[in-house]
Amino acid sequence: MRISLVPVVLALACSAPPGGRGDGALGRGTGGRIQSTIGTSTTALPLDADNDGYEVPGDCDDGDPAIHPGAPERCNGLDDDCDDTVPPDELDGDGDDYSACEGDCDDGDSRISPGATELVCNGLDDDCDAATPDAHDADNDGFDECDDCDEGDSAVHPGAAEVPADGVDQDCDGGELCWPDTDGDGWGEDGGGPIRSDDLDCDDPGEAHVGGDTCLGYDDNVDPDIDGVPSGCDPCPLDFLDDSDGDQVCDSDDRCPGYDDRLDADGDGIPNGCDTCDSPDDSDGDGVPDDCDLCPGADDRVDADGNGIPDGSDAVDTGNTATATAAPEADRDGDGVPDRIDPSPDDAGGDGARRPPAPALGCGCSAALPPARTSPAAPAAILWLGVIAALRARSRSRAYGPRVG
Repeated sequence: MRISLVPVVLALACSAPPGGRGDGALGRGTGGRIQSTIGTSTTALPLDADNDGYEVPGDCDDGDPAIHPGAPERCNGLDDDCDDTVPPDELDGDGDDYSACEGDCDDGDSRISPGATELVCNGLDDDCDAATPDAHDADNDGFDECDDCDEGDSAVHPGAAEVPADGVDQDCDGGELCWPDTDGDGWGEDGGGPIRSDDLDCDDPGEAHVGGDTCLGYDDNVDPDIDGVPSGCDPCPLDFLDDSDGDQVCDSDDRCPGYDDRLDADGDGIPNGCDTCDSPDDSDGDGVPDDCDLCPGADDRVDADGNGIPDGSDAVDTGNTATATAAPEADRDGDGVPDRIDPSPDDAGGDGARRPPAPALGCGCSAALPPARTSPAAPAAILWLGVIAALRARSRSRAYGPRVG
């Protein structure tokens, strides 16, 4: 009968004391083998299966020749040197499948590992690669996308000069510069410079897109005479020409265009520029300058019958007892000038007779005239003076032109 020795040998190997010899005993040989002696027969069994030069039990993994006492740790999560310890850098502390020795630069944060995607502007090295930028500067203005509010425009970045009211945030502060508009007419006041707005539209109350307000406190858009001067600051808001001669009288009210209406040396109400009777001399003291005096030496303002001819020169004057006749002379146009000396007897306006202001005092020209005025030559002389007076009155009317009310 054949008896198998393998079970017996294994049993003896496990039970025999190390190094023991004797019948049925196993002993450790010098060649790294187990010697089995049964009777006079000896069989050697290998104890270094991976041939790494280390036997069990010292070799903690006799199936891997790289694992044995003194072997270098290989960053594999195994106890390569059989010291019953796995180095900490080989462990995956955050469960992201990467250990520190495998390149995990933060084994306490599962979001960070060599296999992660780099996120911009978070201040972290997400992929554990220092060469991967955290942000980019696409427009090469010195500011990356973390701080630059427009990576497509190199003129836009923190610290750039802000352009007022263009709708662009050049300095990346989230606001805009707008013109102050305190009167709400859409035109900004230039004096104090632009103000900061929290948005980019410059449409909020008190803001304007442009400066150039010419009439502070008033609506620059109200200009009924379309002269470019807002009504609030226009001395003549309904007059396109305003005050072309600068005399502070609107052209529509100007009595003497082109001249200063305020200058009236003789006080006759007619500005000097249009006054043909502006002599400073008044030798007879009747308030009428000598160059327009109808009755020199007497008061031109005394006209008892109201016919426009001073009593001192009026041959037919119903109010002058010295020259009165039974009936007044004919005056077809009713202008106060007798027909016989009226240049336009049928046109009340053709004469243009102007009378100076009513006098405060008057003495009457006729009283100062000598008795010779009743001589045969007197009527002709008086008639001639009347004609001259009427012609002067007409000349003055044409010079002044019609008064504008």
